Amino acid sequence: MKTSQSDGKHSDINDSDLPAEVQRLLKLIRELKQQLQEQQQQLMEVMTDTALDEEARKLALAGIQASIGTLSGALMNAYNALIQLFKDLDMSSEQITQATALIMK
Repeated sequence: MKTSQSDGKHSDINDSDLPAEVQRLLKLIRELKQQLQEQQQQLMEVMTDTALDEEARKLALAGIQASIGTLSGALMNAYNALIQLFKDLDMSSEQITQATALIMK
């Protein structure tokens, strides 16, 4: 069922005329950005959770910060792979503009 939800969430990417590998990276970038946003929200929640003692807060924050670091690295790798793919596929400026617009959604 996740696939159908994912397809709906990425229907604009699926409907684009971009190469399949570019579409795959665009979807990955969106997913990573969403996961990063969720981790940042969780970080804020832990920082403001008065029910946690100091040690529990530090441990929770360290775990979330590690996750944010991992996601940030994966996102940068995906962006770099996309840029390389633009070059390798000799994509037109219109295709690059379309891909960039899809990333921003």
